[in-house]
Amino acid sequence: MSRVEGTVRSSRARTRAFRIVAGFLGVIAFVLALIVAVAYGVDQAALQRNGTPALDPHAELHHYSGMAVMGLLLAAGALATATGGGGPRAIGWATGIGAALYGAASLAYPDHLGTVDTPWAVLTLLWGLALVTLTELEMRRPPTTREPG
Repeated sequence: MSRVEGTVRSSRARTRAFRIVAGFLGVIAFVLALIVAVAYGVDQAALQRNGTPALDPHAELHHYSGMAVMGLLLAAGALATATGGGGPRAIGWATGIGAALYGAASLAYPDHLGTVDTPWAVLTLLWGLALVTLTELEMRRPPTTREPG
């Protein structure tokens, strides 16, 4: 085996290992998001169920149930990004920015209904930024090629 062939094989092995690690981190991001989204969804469902539509326009317009769905969709976006389904770069960016914006809005308006407490807002903001970062790291790696033979 020539020196060039050894370098190419080593580069392919590193690329393959990076893709496995990035995919694993993406799945971890999905699992964490799903756990938090379910807990958040239960909280929002209680607000929806216990709200009085005549007194709470959020309950009347199903704001709380919509927020519960948002949490689940952020988790689903993380899964789609991790598995490479349907344009992972666009999905990763949209999901990451959506989470970051929600975290930032919760920090900017902590007294509004539908926001999360400050520690969760910071974690949501950081999770969104981390998802965008993982997406870009994955997309900037050279594509894997089939090994000859």
